[in-house]
Amino acid sequence: MRFWTGPLSLSARLALATIAVLFAVQVIGVLAYQRDLDERRRAELANAVALGRSIATVVDGFAQDLERTTFAAAVLLGRQAQPLDQASTGPPLKAILDDYPRLRALFLTDLAGRVTASDSGIGIGTDASARPYIGSLQRGAATVWSGSLSGLESGEVTIAFGRPVRGADGAPRAFMIAAFHAARMAEGLPIALPPDAEVAILDENGQVLHSSARPQLGPTERDVRAAPGVAAALAGAITPVSNAVTPFAGSARFGVFVPVERTRWVVGLTRPQAPLEAALRRRFIEQSGAIAAVMLGAAALQALLVRRLARPLEQLAAAARRCPWRAHRHSKRAGLRRRHRSRPPRHRDADHDRGGRRARDAPAQGNRDGAGHGRR
Repeated sequence: MRFWTGPLSLSARLALATIAVLFAVQVIGVLAYQRDLDERRRAELANAVALGRSIATVVDGFAQDLERTTFAAAVLLGRQAQPLDQASTGPPLKAILDDYPRLRALFLTDLAGRVTASDSGIGIGTDASARPYIGSLQRGAATVWSGSLSGLESGEVTIAFGRPVRGADGAPRAFMIAAFHAARMAEGLPIALPPDAEVAILDENGQVLHSSARPQLGPTERDVRAAPGVAAALAGAITPVSNAVTPFAGSARFGVFVPVERTRWVVGLTRPQAPLEAALRRRFIEQSGAIAAVMLGAAALQALLVRRLARPLEQLAAAARRCPWRAHRHSKRAGLRRRHRSRPPRHRDADHDRGGRRARDAPAQGNRDGAGHGRR
């Protein structure tokens, strides 16, 4: 295989220089793209952390309001002398529910866990003693937040908050239970979320209470304790995640998991990673393509101009090669070289010897001429 070993033409050198410049520009573009991508990732992650903390603050504020409202109601009901039944406590419970539309139900149970009054009058006599929050209150807890529960009547995922209703002597007379859907906590957020953001609220056991993107999760899909970032958030740390499949199986996402101190829940806000990188990648490809097109166009224009400028010089060189006197001189020199090569070796040796003798005799002849001139 033969390679070009002769000198490159001017147009070829310009083309190679253009390719080298294009390569350098593309390398700089790749480095700039990677830097922009890293900066965009950091900025979007920081924004996700800020949004996640804001949502966690809203959830914590909802829990605080509910605790205060039920505390005031429990104090009011506990001081009344009449029995805590539907006739005496039903209307106050309904008034509280009307002013607190996020609640699904508000009811009282006796100390054994049987429903004695409710905001709607439905469910009186229902035995709720098997519910974990009743057991916690019976053991003396001042307040209790349940994890994800199946509603007594609706069967939907429900969250309950409970506290004891104490009499004037401080002894418990009943238990007040407020039930609501976790989705209601995320309603009316005073925060503009990105359209592809997913908000998930997890209980203290890593069970999904609510997911904005997956409202119909099955029982086996709610346990996300093993998802990246969840365990650290359950332990009390704000945990950013990047390029991780979390909290559900699927594509890689970035975001944050923020603990809610009052309820020991976790608020997760995640967004898909691919659209973030696709936008920058598309812009990089468009810019690189435009630069390459401009550089190649410039190289083609340079090659055309060089060819046009070099054509008169090539024509002059060709005319010089065709010149008669140059051809005659070249042929004469060639003929002399051929005649010299065609002579027998001995003739060449004789010529060489005669040339050598003439070279030796020249100094002697010069000396004789000088001596004669001196005598004259």
